[in-house]
Amino acid sequence: MNQHPQQNLTFQCPKCQRQVGIPAEMLGRQVECPLCQQVFVSEAPLVRAVGSNTAPPARTAQAQPFRQVIHPVVYRSHLLGTAICLLLIVGGLLAMIGLVPAAMKDWPLLLIGGISVLIGAATLLKGYIESRMTSLTLLDERIIYARGLITRNTSELLYADIRNMQIDRNLVERLLNFGDMALSSSGQDEMEIVIKDIPDPESVAEFIRDRQRLLRD
Repeated sequence: MNQHPQQNLTFQCPKCQRQVGIPAEMLGRQVECPLCQQVFVSEAPLVRAVGSNTAPPARTAQAQPFRQVIHPVVYRSHLLGTAICLLLIVGGLLAMIGLVPAAMKDWPLLLIGGISVLIGAATLLKGYIESRMTSLTLLDERIIYARGLITRNTSELLYADIRNMQIDRNLVERLLNFGDMALSSSGQDEMEIVIKDIPDPESVAEFIRDRQRLLRD
């Protein structure tokens, strides 16, 4: 009984470019280059057989959907309150550090220092959490405004439907690059989305205009 000779395929190592003979039954499996010990898969299009006139099929690049989430600024929009909280934290810590070596003999001041730190830190943390719970999400074809921790309220507008954009910024807000933004669609007298203290609202408005132009073309 005649046995068919074993058929080998020749592949090129992707690291050292050496030609490596691979038995046909190993096609699709991991193999190791005998020269550089590079492990690769003997399967097109990752590795192409040497001498083949057929190019490996090109991989289609899929565009990733655009998504940008914007949260209101916290500390820039409340500079005085932020400064007071930082003073409470720093002053409380200094009081506590200075009084601990005194064997707690001035415990009322130590207690006041601890309370000051807690109040300052809790206030800053509260503002941060509230900011995270309010968001303006820019997508490819629409914008989403969401707010609330327990009760979540969401509003959506298609870029193609937006007819009115308003940006309100005072002098301090212009200097610190944040402000309020309001959006409405056609057929609406009132603003459907109003978000306060977002960073760089002018760039958001410009992005919306660019998307509108792109969707029209």
